[in-house]
Amino acid sequence: MQKIQKPKRMKYSKEDLIFEEAIMDDPYLEGALFENTMITDQCIDRLYLNKCYFKNVIFESCQFDRIDLTDTTFDNCDLSHLKLMDGTIHRCEFINCRLTGSDFSNSSIQNTLFKDNTARYANFSYSKFKSVNFINNQMMNSSFNECSYRKVSYDTCNLSESEFINTSLATLDFSTCEIHQVIIPMEQLKGLTVSTEQAVQLAQLLGLKIV
Repeated sequence: MQKIQKPKRMKYSKEDLIFEEAIMDDPYLEGALFENTMITDQCIDRLYLNKCYFKNVIFESCQFDRIDLTDTTFDNCDLSHLKLMDGTIHRCEFINCRLTGSDFSNSSIQNTLFKDNTARYANFSYSKFKSVNFINNQMMNSSFNECSYRKVSYDTCNLSESEFINTSLATLDFSTCEIHQVIIPMEQLKGLTVSTEQAVQLAQLLGLKIV
């Protein structure tokens, strides 16, 4: 696991807010707590969330292009199919969330934890990761194409049938992950750490016959 900075906490001075009303005049929120609610049909360009906390929140039919997330936690939230393209995500946490089909493409993600999430078909392509930990996530069929990694850890994640095309994996360790039928071009395998069993799987995907 990589050493990452945790979100900076503050006393949540804005509780029991209605999200739609809170960002109506100014798409900047700081120190807001949202719990046990649903956020629906919101399309906001350049939304800024600083030191916010979302718990048991469902996002439905929302799109937040160029979002700026700092020191913000999503705990047991449903962000399925949420669009967060071109975002900046710094010192954030996504814990026990549904991220199925969520779109983080072309984002800058730093000092962030993804833990115990269901993130099948999630799209992280064209993103830049620095000091990010992926722990115990179900990320089958996800896309990590054209990504760059610096100090990133994948631990006990299911990456089966995910794509890593035109992405250098030289610093990564997949040895504790499930990588069944993962799509990785041969030239990008150099430097990737895998288990013996995984090495056999990858060799078979490359067309080698092992006897």
